[in-house]
Amino acid sequence: MFHEALAKIGSFDDQTKQYKFSQMRVEIHKNIAQIYESIEFYSNAIDHLEQLSVIATEVYGPMDPLVSNNLNHLGLLYYKEHDYDSALSVFLKCLHICTSNKHDKNQLISLLYNIATVYKAMGMTKEALKIYLKILGYERQMMQEDTVKTPTDLIRTLRHIFEIYADQDEAISKQGIPYLLEAVDLCRQYKDEIDSRLGQNVFFLLGKYLTLNQQEVTEGFRYFCEGCELFGEVDLDIVYATGEDGLRIILAHLCTTENAFPLHAAAA
Repeated sequence: MFHEALAKIGSFDDQTKQYKFSQMRVEIHKNIAQIYESIEFYSNAIDHLEQLSVIATEVYGPMDPLVSNNLNHLGLLYYKEHDYDSALSVFLKCLHICTSNKHDKNQLISLLYNIATVYKAMGMTKEALKIYLKILGYERQMMQEDTVKTPTDLIRTLRHIFEIYADQDEAISKQGIPYLLEAVDLCRQYKDEIDSRLGQNVFFLLGKYLTLNQQEVTEGFRYFCEGCELFGEVDLDIVYATGEDGLRIILAHLCTTENAFPLHAAAA
């Protein structure tokens, strides 16, 4: 049905009608792309979004927010197809449009997050880190201005920054500790308002780092215990997926819920 409509619309010559029908073509391509995306036919969806971009640019102009929104959507589909070069290219075009117009800060952060994710997937960790630090500045500002209800996004950004540092050599990896400690403090402060899996993940991440990288076994185990104590039941999928850390999680959970032995004694 949509394809027949596109063929019929393309047959009109009148300039005014053509403009209106071009707008309709934009919507039709968008709807077709959404259908293909819903059934994970990403290459087909990309084809229609690429056509949509050409038409929308001609109809609305290259700096229109609708063009920007479509480029962002197109970039996400390129990412799903592991075409990171194309994803990065359209995300950067989208960023240029966004920063050239009046924009919502949440929209800008979301776009920067997409760019950082692509950089990380491409192994360009220095570039990803620069973007995450820029995002961190915006999110800290929004927390200070009290324009967000919970620090969930801020905690995730701090975790991403730590993970990039942690993948470096020991001297550099230590630079990530303050960011993860900030995330830990936020998890403590907002423990009743954030997702329990996110909270546990932050504490377990710090516990693992201290245990394996710094050989601070006692201190590392304390964070495993505190993560269990603050955020309750541990998802078994997490335990199974984390190998040796799963044993530490089970041990920490026993310490905090069953009083099998004094808290933190296993790390002594």
